Amino acid sequence: MPFHFISLSRKLQSRQHHLCPGLVHCHHADGEGDGEEQEKNERVEWPVSPPYAGICLAYFASGFNTGAVDHEADGSTNSGIFQINSRKWCKNLNPNVPNLCQMYCSDLLNPNLKDTVICAMKITQDPQGLGSWEAWRHHCQGKDLSDWVDGCEL
Repeated sequence: MPFHFISLSRKLQSRQHHLCPGLVHCHHADGEGDGEEQEKNERVEWPVSPPYAGICLAYFASGFNTGAVDHEADGSTNSGIFQINSRKWCKNLNPNVPNLCQMYCSDLLNPNLKDTVICAMKITQDPQGLGSWEAWRHHCQGKDLSDWVDGCEL
């Protein structure tokens, strides 16, 4: 079964959630947004092996905080759950950046992860792949990541 990211629930940040629904398949406890049609419209496949690598990356990049912003010494920012950098991937205050994801960095702060995951997928297609993220290189790369989804139905 393919691995999917669906819009991230606010419960993810409260840590009173079960990790599996939080990133693998978001289930809303209040019943809102459960519609199969909405789910199909928001489903985005993560084309990285293992596919649940994004969970490890999101944890170590931002602590699952979709609103995280980190300011770098060079004036660039890292934004959102994956801490995507404005030097190359998104548009911030500097109009002279490549903006390869064709989005504003502030859009990466949206709890609906669809656009953020699409941008992250573009980054994984870069020659550095997941190695573009320091958090990945230091905490996830070469590790057994199956524990991140232990007990989940994938």
